[in-house]
Amino acid sequence: MRRHILLILLSLIALQGALAEEPDTLAHRSKYEMRAVWLSTIWGLDWPRSSSEAAQKRELDEQLDLLRANGINTIFLQVRGRGDVIYPSAIEPMHPRFYGKRYDPLAYAVEACHKRGMTVHAWITTLPLEDRSYRRRLRGVTPFYDKYKGHTKRHRGKDFMDPADSLTGIHLASLAREIAEKYPVEGIQLDYIRYPDFPARFPDDRDYRNAHTLLPKAEWRRSNITAIVRRIHETLTETDSTVLLSAATIGAYDQISGTPHIGWTARGDVYQDPVAWERAGAIDFIATMTYNRGATFGPIVRDWRDKLSIPVVIGLGAFRTLREEGGWPAQQVIDQVAEVQSDSLLTGVALFRARQITERSHGLRDQLAAQCFHQPVLPHAPIVSADSTLLYPRDLTMTTEGDSAKLTWCGASTDRPCLYAIYLSTDSIPDTTTGRDLIAVTTEQSATIRLTESKDGERFVTLEISCYDLHTGLEAFIPGGAAIYQRPEPEEEEKKNADTSD
Repeated sequence: MRRHILLILLSLIALQGALAEEPDTLAHRSKYEMRAVWLSTIWGLDWPRSSSEAAQKRELDEQLDLLRANGINTIFLQVRGRGDVIYPSAIEPMHPRFYGKRYDPLAYAVEACHKRGMTVHAWITTLPLEDRSYRRRLRGVTPFYDKYKGHTKRHRGKDFMDPADSLTGIHLASLAREIAEKYPVEGIQLDYIRYPDFPARFPDDRDYRNAHTLLPKAEWRRSNITAIVRRIHETLTETDSTVLLSAATIGAYDQISGTPHIGWTARGDVYQDPVAWERAGAIDFIATMTYNRGATFGPIVRDWRDKLSIPVVIGLGAFRTLREEGGWPAQQVIDQVAEVQSDSLLTGVALFRARQITERSHGLRDQLAAQCFHQPVLPHAPIVSADSTLLYPRDLTMTTEGDSAKLTWCGASTDRPCLYAIYLSTDSIPDTTTGRDLIAVTTEQSATIRLTESKDGERFVTLEISCYDLHTGLEAFIPGGAAIYQRPEPEEEEKKNADTSD
């Protein structure tokens, strides 16, 4: 049967009264979900494994393509290892594998991620410093240890920036400022923002006595870490209020009543207190490193969710699929992703590390996309304080063929990175506040959608198309929205009868 096709561009507001109201019983899913990976540069664990510029670029591009194909929308990219960085810095020396190259690795990585519709958070390993043999290989800017020897601590044969020393916060804040001012990253993430392992032996007794504080030593240590986080957050706010500050935390906040002993915890063992950071307005979200399984996993995840009002991303141990790291079956990690996704109060997941997602031998490649990441989502919610010009797409055109429609539009005329989101409804105006009607997220300025046929042979859909600013999380919609209506064309005989009766 041939069909009579009518394409309509109109204000969806005008349809609101005419179309059926949305049933209250419909379950709403969030349209925001962070699906992140940590991409390590230290020791070339994930990138780079090559020494030449061309090979490094190709290697990163291939890895990002695979991550995107597996549903990843956020990259936590390690930009500082042990007092060295992956970009040309005025503050710290460059990673030896990148030093002397003709390109800026961080600039290239940020652009490559944005091109694929992925947000980038610059991951800074904070307090650990290079060992002495490694420092001899560094070129350019003087390493922190050599420049400020009196401001570091030696602990179990390794050097650390001193959490109690004000210079530590000043130095780390200057790095955060440098990155935020030079690169269009969506966030800065603090790693190892805590006291080191076996902190009882950490040599700070004299510092504690000299502080002349009434706080117990454990609280004093927590306040030192909180002060560093607060200083970095204040610096970022002065620099760019849209750059999010996050921290990778120990997997559990503290011991949980009624739950088997968890092992070491953030607050109790390494003086890392995200609850205090939130209270001080010093952190935007956290990514836990909850690399455990069994009876404690669920209680730990729920404890984080209940203790914090800021977004919580649950970090999961993809590396546990390695034989030497426990040899978990891939399905164990996939089930944990699904468990986190089932909790609407959690913001998403982060997987450590990228290689375990991109290499087939670990069993996660393709399975995450198929089992957990098949629904389209946007990377993060809007930053309320952002002062941003909305990027409106325009000039929507539609053509239909059979049961599909090709949509094309013009993107925002800007270099700012963005995604395009398509919302579709067959019985009402599309719900753009949740993910219920979100059917596609793309970096392209076109998409093909399927038109579902009703019992009487008609097809009717309403659409909203938005430009989503990767940096701010703000959306701008094509003015007026759109609708597509198809109705069956009468048979030829019916036409003749109609002509005769006339």
